[in-house]
Amino acid sequence: MQIQKATEDMSTVVQNITLDAIDKIYPNYYPKGALKFFKIHHSEKNIKKDINKGHVYLLYENFKPIGTITIADNHITRLFILQDYQHKGYGRGLLDFAEKKIA
Repeated sequence: MQIQKATEDMSTVVQNITLDAIDKIYPNYYPKGALKFFKIHHSEKNIKKDINKGHVYLLYENFKPIGTITIADNHITRLFILQDYQHKGYGRGLLDFAEKKIA
């Protein structure tokens, strides 16, 4: 597991991970209106803004991007893991990383 700060050319990768999680997991928990809101909120434009502020990180496993986290000030504003990699400790790894950055 490797965590790397995202650059603007990685914004599509961050968005793809984010939308994959929203599309595959969120429908089990949120109504359609909320899903639409989340997709707008996590648009590529907003992701690029966060990347340019230095707030976005990508999580890699075997050189494949599988997750993302955004840390702004002292809080997490985005954390997504691809569905096939969930329940394997990757989310915990990103949370541990964020705690160290915030502390």
